Amino acid sequence: MTNRLTLVEGADLIGRHRYVELALFSCLGARAADCERADVAIYLSGASLAHAWRAGLAESVLPVSPDLAAREWTRTPGSAFDEALGVLFAPGDDELLDATLGVVYPAMVDGYTWHLEVASDVSDGPVKRVLRRAIADLEAVISEAPELGSVGGETARAKEVGELLASVPGVFGEVAAIARRAKETSR
Repeated sequence: MTNRLTLVEGADLIGRHRYVELALFSCLGARAADCERADVAIYLSGASLAHAWRAGLAESVLPVSPDLAAREWTRTPGSAFDEALGVLFAPGDDELLDATLGVVYPAMVDGYTWHLEVASDVSDGPVKRVLRRAIADLEAVISEAPELGSVGGETARAKEVGELLASVPGVFGEVAAIARRAKETSR
């Protein structure tokens, strides 16, 4: 059990999950209105709503009280993530889809999967259910990527977004300290 997240570490990570989902909800929703391709506009609108749903799931498992609101936990994973959003949402529908489906969503699945692995079996049952739902939802969307024109994260934009996310590290930010602690305690 020593390699599991503490309550504060888990809440911090869930808050970053929520931030990422809310940021993508906002950006994809705004971008849907500006698309030249109708199929892309429809996809982005639906994807935006899915991000709102997953943000709500994250919020539902945050430790909140009258003195500590969900927004207190919700914060950016880092400036590299915010910079990646700027690159992601530059003009160009096809490159946006490829970067989102080929890089961002797989990175989110990896981040959620890692969190699932280090969540406590004893105290994080609801968190684990939320993570499994988020993973399943994202994997279903990723499986539709070829139909939407994604080429697996190979466009220039996708590569740039991937490099920025790798410097965070990962889409949800600095988890290296938590991972290092887990590795040290498992020895």
